[in-house]
Amino acid sequence: MDIKEIQNNNINISRHPWELARVEILIRFLKEATQNIDKSAISIIDIGCGDLFVLEKISDILKFDEFYGIDIAIDDENVKRLESKYQRKKIHILNDLTNLTIHKNNISIVLLNDIIEHVVDDKTFLLNLQENSFINEKTIFIITVPAFQYLFCSHDTYLEHYRRYNNSQLVKLLKNSNYIINSDGYFFFSLLIPRLVKVFKEKNFGIQKKQNEIKGTDLTNWKGNKFVSLLIKNILLFDYFLTSFFKKLKIKIPGLSTYAICKKSV
Repeated sequence: MDIKEIQNNNINISRHPWELARVEILIRFLKEATQNIDKSAISIIDIGCGDLFVLEKISDILKFDEFYGIDIAIDDENVKRLESKYQRKKIHILNDLTNLTIHKNNISIVLLNDIIEHVVDDKTFLLNLQENSFINEKTIFIITVPAFQYLFCSHDTYLEHYRRYNNSQLVKLLKNSNYIINSDGYFFFSLLIPRLVKVFKEKNFGIQKKQNEIKGTDLTNWKGNKFVSLLIKNILLFDYFLTSFFKKLKIKIPGLSTYAICKKSV
């Protein structure tokens, strides 16, 4: 979850099924990308780690060597608090990429989970990222972004997104930034209709709150019970598996999110 999504919500957060399903999809991406690699030799960095929900879930399932979470929104006091909290899980917290020091080996995986849409100059960001000393030609980048600019709405404005991408735009951006694409696609087809309805209402009926009136997002305002959350999460996972099946048939089904798995060009 984005840090901004919880800063204005002093409540106990019930995880949205979208977030629960997405982390399972990310773990599946990671398993597939590292199936021929010794897990105990893998280090992963989650850039823009937010509240660490994703990185903690990954550390529970995948026994990598080291885990690094970086988010500029985490102040120095909370860096120390979180570093102590997650020490046993080998999760290290930083708020500046330049503070990252790798002692054992280079970073094996870089996770950019809904991050580059926050960056004004996404191409320069991606070019600069791969020039870091801890990145090499074997480093795997897993990148997700919100899909389709025509779905841009108050949710994006609140989270300070500059844009949304279709899959072709994401792939083109990465290729122009000297990355080699290993895999790409969409997920969460079933969420397109609810988002289209939201955008239609905002554009045609002015059903949109001013930014200073918005208190969190659908993620932080989720009130569903465990049964409802589990049911919706499983529907979203089925959605992903169905999309993956059609992808094997060379049929690309659109979704609310698009992704790419890639490496830097040598």
